[in-house]
Amino acid sequence: MDKLKLDERVENALNAFFNIPSTNDTQALVYKFEPHCLDVVEPPSFSERADRLSNVARQAFLFLPGTILLYLATLAVIFFYPSNGFSFGGAFWLIAAAFLCQAGAGTLLNSRNLRIPLSIVVFSVSVSVVFDFFPADMKSDLYFYYSMYFFPVVLVISNLLRDKDENC
Repeated sequence: MDKLKLDERVENALNAFFNIPSTNDTQALVYKFEPHCLDVVEPPSFSERADRLSNVARQAFLFLPGTILLYLATLAVIFFYPSNGFSFGGAFWLIAAAFLCQAGAGTLLNSRNLRIPLSIVVFSVSVSVVFDFFPADMKSDLYFYYSMYFFPVVLVISNLLRDKDENC
């Protein structure tokens, strides 16, 4: 408080010496914030905005379709295995969907992103194991209609694994 009064007296003396009209404001503005509040925030550059947009596009056009395709292709391969066996078409769709999931999750060179398609396949196999306890006349409905009710769980699990990989 003494320093403020001293500064005010010096200011009044300077104003009187240089004939500057004094202000009658008794309330001085005091800076009460942290020093980091004065830092200049740069607007995001074009490359940063493009990175965000490419991330959204990658999730919408690679990760989501890849997850749906891998989930349903795994269920279809398991459902048709007793009658058709493991065909080349089934293997192709599984590999293509796993590629889409890994590409949508991040870089293709990161081998830790392989656990995302693996988790989807494991969840699909666990869903098919649960569906095997139901009667045979309901199996096609369970595999192809009611299995979509479990898809949000698959999406949440794969997103949790993907976010964990991005933070590492």
